[in-house]
Amino acid sequence: MLVAPAMNSAMWMHPITTTQLDTLRSWGITVVEPVVKTLACGDVGIGAMAPLVEILNKVEELLASRTASPKSSNPTSPKTHTTG
Repeated sequence: MLVAPAMNSAMWMHPITTTQLDTLRSWGITVVEPVVKTLACGDVGIGAMAPLVEILNKVEELLASRTASPKSSNPTSPKTHTTG
């Protein structure tokens, strides 16, 4: 799984954001960090979504590594339940 967060610089720099992203990383989720540019609010700073090409390159990298290695069990994956 991959996330590419985008938000205002103040939100990005808030300690809870770091805590939450660290939690996602500890679950094996890849985080594509935001970049510095003019944000939707008009401020210039970190928080803009990474360029699409960077996100797509990371997706390709993750898919390639997944197909290159045997499928492993991920204990943090959501469980799926089927009904009979």
